[in-house]
Amino acid sequence: MKVKRIEPGRPCGRIGARAFSTMQRSLPALVLGIALVAGSAVADEKQRPGSASSPGGQTTATAQRTTASAGPRQQGKPAPSRTQPVYQTPEGNVTGAPAVRCAATVKDFGEQWGMPELAHSYVIRNAGDQVLTLERVKPSCGCTLAGKYDKQIAPGGEGRIPIKLRTRGITGSFKKYITVNTNDPVTPALRLTLRGVMRKHVEADPARISFSHIQEDSTFTEKTTIRNNTDKPLELSFHSDPVSGPFSAELIEQEPGKVFELQVTAAPPYRPRLNRAQFVLKTNLEEQSGVKVMVTAYVPPRFDVRPDKIIVNAAPNEDMRRLVRLNNNGKKPVSILSATSNDENLRVEVVERTAGKTFEVGVVVPAGYLPPETGSAVTIETDSESKPRIEIPVKGRKPRVDTNAARKLVGRKLPAVTFHTPEGGAVSMQDLEGKVAVLDFYASWCGYSRRQIPLLDELYKRKYADNAEVRFLAVSQDTIRTDEEQARNPRARTKEQVVAAFAQLASFPTVLDTAGMGRSAFNVMRFPTLMLCGKDGRIEAVHIGLGRGFDLAATVEQEIDLLLEGKTRADFPGHVRWDQNSPGDVPGRLSPAQAGARVKPRVERAPQQIPARNTQAPSDGGS
Repeated sequence: MKVKRIEPGRPCGRIGARAFSTMQRSLPALVLGIALVAGSAVADEKQRPGSASSPGGQTTATAQRTTASAGPRQQGKPAPSRTQPVYQTPEGNVTGAPAVRCAATVKDFGEQWGMPELAHSYVIRNAGDQVLTLERVKPSCGCTLAGKYDKQIAPGGEGRIPIKLRTRGITGSFKKYITVNTNDPVTPALRLTLRGVMRKHVEADPARISFSHIQEDSTFTEKTTIRNNTDKPLELSFHSDPVSGPFSAELIEQEPGKVFELQVTAAPPYRPRLNRAQFVLKTNLEEQSGVKVMVTAYVPPRFDVRPDKIIVNAAPNEDMRRLVRLNNNGKKPVSILSATSNDENLRVEVVERTAGKTFEVGVVVPAGYLPPETGSAVTIETDSESKPRIEIPVKGRKPRVDTNAARKLVGRKLPAVTFHTPEGGAVSMQDLEGKVAVLDFYASWCGYSRRQIPLLDELYKRKYADNAEVRFLAVSQDTIRTDEEQARNPRARTKEQVVAAFAQLASFPTVLDTAGMGRSAFNVMRFPTLMLCGKDGRIEAVHIGLGRGFDLAATVEQEIDLLLEGKTRADFPGHVRWDQNSPGDVPGRLSPAQAGARVKPRVERAPQQIPARNTQAPSDGGS
């Protein structure tokens, strides 16, 4: 393994030293040329009659746009943008539109002492002759909350917007904003303001001590001043041990009863990355029993490796290079002794960017390479005593689960599997041939399943409970609980719990899928998954979820009736034929009432001729 070193200031890559110096000499002339062209363009714009910069200032088209945007009043003034709220509303009444008015858009609380919450209600008046709609009230931060407000205000009427401000963590001067979006064409966005000064009887300035990024072998000291804002003499003491992790605190009284200084020292050993502690000081004041000071320190790891692992998405068509940056955060410089991989297919290269501090580790992944299931690794040996060995795992990305895989079964025969009833009987899928079967794969813990099953049960009891040619069957995907499963899977249920939960939802039969055939044989990845099968035993439709954009119960009812008549999925309303490459039910189908005329026939288009990037065509005839 060879470590390359790049000297600071030395050109690298495709730009040689001569080309680099030529660029440096040409840069001032290039900047001057751009400035001259820009100045000429500005001068031409000023000399053009009617331009925005010329005397008179506005073209006819611009004036017309400005007048049109002003709405039914105040001609010639452009309406404010929704992204630029106004701070004060105009005065006077208007006709032909709603008009928002607020006499006091700013609420000044003044000095507030120890109040946990502040409240105020803004009065909004409609000075127009049409209904004013408050479309949205949006505070600028999470500590400001808008209560229930009047969303519509009649002409000449008033409404209120109640606002609450949680003051926890606010010290000193504050200013909070609330944006009110309205249907007023002149003031579509109104800005309301809360301001004031939050004071505490005993204040720590600053209230948080942060050591930011420090090295693992360094010691630092910071301080905060604690001030008594009352007339009573203040006494302070630690509520608990003044030593917490790597932090130690010392309290120094600078002015008797008035001003104290809290010194906090951070010293090794540290935890990697974030270290935090909180020191609580007790007071002798009834108005405020204690003062809290938060302390944080971030200690970066000895070596910062980014990314900390290499992911190979798929077998590459050509060799590719993955880059890992290694940064030494310690005081002492470090050297890389070796960089190897436990997989002989991977080639490792190291470039030293800054001597003893930063390195780039390049891992060359050959064409067609896929990491083994157990993964492989790149090992870097250093001369550091604290971190002599660094491992970078190389893994393949797990294949994405196709949550719509059940739709690929449409048009195929039902799998030859058998489920068991709670009483111990067997129900074979082959026994369903000659009937229209409705199979609903569900889980008792699934909220969507609990909403879907009653819809099917209502349809079952209303129309198909006494029809011998229709079979409704719910297939439970619950994991039946054992002593081992109870500890491993919190969603596991006993058989009695599964049966009792289903009995509260529906009256048609249910079976248990203890062998996991729903996933392996029916490709069920989401719950609920509903399958409709014709009398020939073929799956004619798959509906996943509650149905988006159509009435699930009405659609299922119409599809069952068509299957009873001996028809197939090609006769279903709203049906769009699928091709051989993407079989399955079409999500978002039209409702039965809207189906038919609105469905556009599929237009077959000739494939676009795209030049191939490789001279050799794929062996399977496709890409």
